[in-house]
Amino acid sequence: MENVLIIGGGVAGLSAGIYAGLKGLRATVCERLPVAGGCLSAWDRRGFTVDNCIHWLTGTNPRTALYKLWKDLGVLGRGGEEIRKRDCLFTAVEGEETLSLSRDPSLFEKRLLALAPEEEKEISALCRAVAAMRDLEGVGGPGCDRKRGFLPALLSAPELVRYALLSAEGLSERFRHPLIRRFLRDFMPEGFGALALIYTMAVFTGEDGDLPRGGSRAMAENMTARFLETGGALLPGKEAVRIETGDGRAKAVVFRDGSRLPADNLILTLDPARIFGELLERPMPRDLQKQYQNPALRRFSAFHAAFAAETPSLPFTGDLILPLPGDFPEEARGRAMLLRNASGEEETAPAGKSLIQTMIYLGEEQAKAFIALRERDINAYRRLKERLCREEEALLLRRFPELRGKLSLLDAWTPASYKRYVASEIGSFMSFTLPERLAPRALSGRVPGLRNVRLAGQWLRLPGGLPMAAESGRDAALYFAKKAGRA
Repeated sequence: MENVLIIGGGVAGLSAGIYAGLKGLRATVCERLPVAGGCLSAWDRRGFTVDNCIHWLTGTNPRTALYKLWKDLGVLGRGGEEIRKRDCLFTAVEGEETLSLSRDPSLFEKRLLALAPEEEKEISALCRAVAAMRDLEGVGGPGCDRKRGFLPALLSAPELVRYALLSAEGLSERFRHPLIRRFLRDFMPEGFGALALIYTMAVFTGEDGDLPRGGSRAMAENMTARFLETGGALLPGKEAVRIETGDGRAKAVVFRDGSRLPADNLILTLDPARIFGELLERPMPRDLQKQYQNPALRRFSAFHAAFAAETPSLPFTGDLILPLPGDFPEEARGRAMLLRNASGEEETAPAGKSLIQTMIYLGEEQAKAFIALRERDINAYRRLKERLCREEEALLLRRFPELRGKLSLLDAWTPASYKRYVASEIGSFMSFTLPERLAPRALSGRVPGLRNVRLAGQWLRLPGGLPMAAESGRDAALYFAKKAGRA
């Protein structure tokens, strides 16, 4: 039986290991951390569970192809009780007015029209585009189970072509109402195209994009259990430092502890910016190199914090988008702070208490500055985190004065935290933005000159994320299964 050695035990690595096992290959996953899961992380603080990863998961609608993928991976599929549904995905704020992405698209359209009846033409165009995208994703129609090809969808909403030329910010500028503009502009980091936003809206209004029970920790544990069930071997605390090559093949992987493992086939799931030049002494494949060098494909990270609230309920539900004031500290200055009521499950917060998590998107240069500061002066880095958390708490209390005296900081994490934990070059938790005028495509994962090596991970599929990581891991494993005659 041929072996597949997989470096990295995140979603891509576990997916590759599971599919390799399902095809009769012997898979070994090496993970430098004590547990597998990668970005699928959560931790405990004073009885609270802080979930670092999942805000919503594409593929929770049983009629989608992604649902089958998650079922194969042990994440979903045993029953509807495994999915926690929500009535709205996110809510934008402008003064005292709010606008939410409702599960029911008709309610969303009615709310838009109530806010700006004079903009009916543009609102109708937006809602048609979202409906057409639902059809393309196979979650269209009254039953959220209709799928149409590109041409029928385009005929129903020619706006899709127009929106493909716009950024999310450009789409927002087609509207005059300030709350609608804020809603369309602030949900995603700068640099995303309008179609990425339309896709998000389509998925959620198509009975998709819900939360798996237990969140990121349960998902990581379920995938790990599934991998072990298929006969795979997990080696935690195993950090790769060098790949030995010869005769057009990878021969073995050397680890920080001095050990060495041979590989018939090798799948690398790390950030390619770290693979090439560190693990492999060869240039990055040209198609990947173009992504890293393309100024339109921005990388991003975020500043996060978690606050305990001494109250059994919070004055908001779901995810709230609060505008950031112009005098917010420049190190994390952006357009908005995403505020999340993270008290959705019993184990998230102790009885009688609630959990609030915040996120401010950071651009690549801001992310690099956090990393550099921590490396240069860790005390200054800690002071910056404390200052940002005080500013965030002040924003929270300005919006919800009833929480005064009830909040306390649980934790804060930055791009430097991500770099240390998941070893991404600039502390990214996704790959690149998906800008306007660019259609997403999957890179092959081939490493020229090494016929038994494949790359996998979200870096191969814009804009990254859990589904794309899982798909790329599956495809890398199936490539080697086919070569071994086990397709």
